[in-house]
Amino acid sequence: RGHGKGPPHLYTWAGVLGGLAKTQSEVEETQAEAKEVADMAKRKLEEYTKWSEVEKADFVKFCRITKIYQEGQSRLTLMMAHTVAGMEARAQLVRVLDSREGWSRKTGRAPAGYMERELADWLQHFLN
Repeated sequence: RGHGKGPPHLYTWAGVLGGLAKTQSEVEETQAEAKEVADMAKRKLEEYTKWSEVEKADFVKFCRITKIYQEGQSRLTLMMAHTVAGMEARAQLVRVLDSREGWSRKTGRAPAGYMERELADWLQHFLN
């Protein structure tokens, strides 16, 4: 707070782009594809860094990377603007990640947690 640099999710998205910009492949057949991904990410990152904080916040609504139970894996939660540019960026990222092993895409609402289940039970009991 008080640092004047904007919300942290804007920098998380820049980090995702920066990580993709360093994409390399050890396998010769996929080196051209990896170079294409890296070049695309570099262009997007350069474009993104020129935007104002307001433009960045309008484009990236939410971006967070969190640890999960599996060692060495993380969860990327991403919400882009519902504009043509936002949907293109999201589609490009999904296309890149779909070509990787160890990646799974989950959409929609997460399963109910403990508090949600307890509240549903309480409401059901209260309404009956």
